[in-house]
Amino acid sequence: MPSERFVHAGLDFELLRPSPRGDARSGARLEGRLAKSVLHGSSAEGRAPSAARIFCSLHRTRAHGPQGGAPVRVRWKGDVARAEAGSTRARLRLLSGGALAASVEAPTDEQAVEVVTAAALERVGGFLVHASGVLEGGEVMLFVGPSGAGKSTAVELSGKRFFTVDRAALVPVGDRWWAWRVPGGKPDEWERLEEGSCGAPLRGVYRVVHGEPGFEAAGGAEALTILRQACYGQPGGPEEELERLARLEGLARAIEVGRVRTRLGAPLELRGSA
Repeated sequence: MPSERFVHAGLDFELLRPSPRGDARSGARLEGRLAKSVLHGSSAEGRAPSAARIFCSLHRTRAHGPQGGAPVRVRWKGDVARAEAGSTRARLRLLSGGALAASVEAPTDEQAVEVVTAAALERVGGFLVHASGVLEGGEVMLFVGPSGAGKSTAVELSGKRFFTVDRAALVPVGDRWWAWRVPGGKPDEWERLEEGSCGAPLRGVYRVVHGEPGFEAAGGAEALTILRQACYGQPGGPEEELERLARLEGLARAIEVGRVRTRLGAPLELRGSA
């Protein structure tokens, strides 16, 4: 059975592709945005820390109905999870030692990895956020806000290349949080990515607002609101939402959270972070 080993979103994947006779796609390597969002090989080689190991068996299916942007629905019950988005269906199970096993039916590698990643992040205490960002001094600064708020503009005004476009995974590893790029956003923006780095320690998360360029710190309820509004995923039941907010509160204590003010045409000085 052909397999491919890579680190994506702080998760150490072993992607297994069954080889049905006559399927020319089995054994193909990762392509497109997903290929630009992974480090090949084992995280044990020292290139990036990993929050969990995933043994993922991929079974190809035909797409039906709209696929792009379909929300991922995840439900953990004990050590077993079901996840789905569009035509993609996945089941996950926690193994001894903290590893995960996943079986997924999906039209593409990107859709398979997206759904499994969403489920695994919930298990390891991570988050998927709507953000653009840059790499500054070896750390990631993420800009968040609703569509049209100016996240991509903030990157452009900083004079930096994109670390990530539209989405990022936030993953706790040891005593630090890491940010990872994940597929999303416009294809032309992916041509302006920072080369050679898919994941790095997270410095902070900043809500984009209009004003004289600069940074302001946010704390308490405001910091929690900024982080929660940036997260993908529905609240679920009351217990699930309370647990999510508790984890976000821990994240807010571990990183910088604030506002970044931007004005069209005015450069943004990153060293002035909160």
